[in-house]
Amino acid sequence: MSEIVKAIRQVVKSMIKPDLLIGTVKSFESVNWTISVELNQGGTVEDVTIRSVLNDDETGVFIEPEVGSIVLCAMADGKLENLKVVLFSEIVNMELMPKEQLKLRGDDFGGLVKLKDLENNLDALKQYCEAMKNAVMTGLNAVGASTAASGPNGATAFNGAMSSQAITFKDMENKNVTHG
Repeated sequence: MSEIVKAIRQVVKSMIKPDLLIGTVKSFESVNWTISVELNQGGTVEDVTIRSVLNDDETGVFIEPEVGSIVLCAMADGKLENLKVVLFSEIVNMELMPKEQLKLRGDDFGGLVKLKDLENNLDALKQYCEAMKNAVMTGLNAVGASTAASGPNGATAFNGAMSSQAITFKDMENKNVTHG
């Protein structure tokens, strides 16, 4: 391509607004994050980009549209092979992969909890409480039967009071929000 043609394209490109096309999602390809779109004015375009960062496989916003949903696509250079999705009517999944840090709704909530670390911390707390219960029972038995609060009578009372007590944790994982 001659230098004159390149220069003319650069000048004209800054004056042209992108062409917007509406279409229906026919298929989704998860490896390259592309879709097949049947355009309302006719024809189907394959490998339409739905990635927010085009030159990086590791970062960006990755949005999987519902097959059969409507998308708005833009053509900045007038070429259908460079069609990009700019708006979705329905989303199945979304992955956010920032280069450094993901911030959800400011600082209101801190960060997502690493579930395995939380489980380990709670398990340590549970083991501590169980050990404390055993230590109190051992201590009461070791004191002897000199008063009702110590010795076998105290241990029986303590065991009776604790018999219905247990530490259990419900499933705390939010399966709709995950991190990797």
